[in-house]
Amino acid sequence: DVFDEWRPWDDGSEPELDAEFASDTDQSNPDICRSGTIVSERNVPLSVGLPRVKSGANLEVFVALNGLTTGVIVKVEDPRCLGTLAQVAAEELAAGPIDDTIIEPKRLLSNTGRPVRNWDDVSLSDFYVHVLLDREEWVWPGIRVGFSWTVAGRRLRTVAMSP
Repeated sequence: DVFDEWRPWDDGSEPELDAEFASDTDQSNPDICRSGTIVSERNVPLSVGLPRVKSGANLEVFVALNGLTTGVIVKVEDPRCLGTLAQVAAEELAAGPIDDTIIEPKRLLSNTGRPVRNWDDVSLSDFYVHVLLDREEWVWPGIRVGFSWTVAGRRLRTVAMSP
């Protein structure tokens, strides 16, 4: 099982709730950040997507909506293009164009709810991130019943996949 050896990113600190997100600022070089490419079907299970992107090869990232464990794999042109990654993934996962005046901002968070500020954060998150829309609050993904992880010194375990 792909999850037997996987342990989500935890440096022992509390996640910062009011941090600056890289997805807010990547338009600093629009010549580089022109597009991202969806390289998978929609609703790929994390158990399939994680092994594919885990190495970080080809600038591919598994992106899920807030709290979900299905998503898409997105390839970006440059590791500085995290805003493009967020936009492309959000549009694919929402099954259509997203109006920036309605669903803003799009935020990237790690698999443990930490703000993604740069490509190093994407790497620490095993190339598995969540895109949050319109100031959503972070929701932990269940992964699977029985899965456990430690975040900021607290042990979490999934006991059910629905409330």
